Amino acid sequence: MEVPAEREILQRLSVHLPKAPKVQAIRSQSFFLNGMNIHGCRGCFGGHSSKACPCVQKDDMDQIYPEVKDCDIVVIASPLYYWNLSGQIRTAFDRLFALEEGNGDVGDIQGKPELEQAYSLGKSIE
Repeated sequence: MEVPAEREILQRLSVHLPKAPKVQAIRSQSFFLNGMNIHGCRGCFGGHSSKACPCVQKDDMDQIYPEVKDCDIVVIASPLYYWNLSGQIRTAFDRLFALEEGNGDVGDIQGKPELEQAYSLGKSIE
């Protein structure tokens, strides 16, 4: 599926970024999520931010994680559908949670059966 606005979006953004104060060199990477295979977050707490690709799911987010970890700024562009971001960008945002999960220590989950079950499921996926 071709999205005619992709080139226009990049052109508009590229005009403004070099004008930012104290910018000496810009390296950019664009991801058009409509053409990517990104699954929804399982909420399994199985990720580890110390890994290059921290989520237990293996899909096209593996291309995005290293870029987000290595960047200074993230510029996000999305069409508005029903006064909200697209479903694709919301799904990607949810999956970025894996970058913040630390070393896999999810804290005190004992006695909380729903969290214990979700954590066990996440561990079984690895």
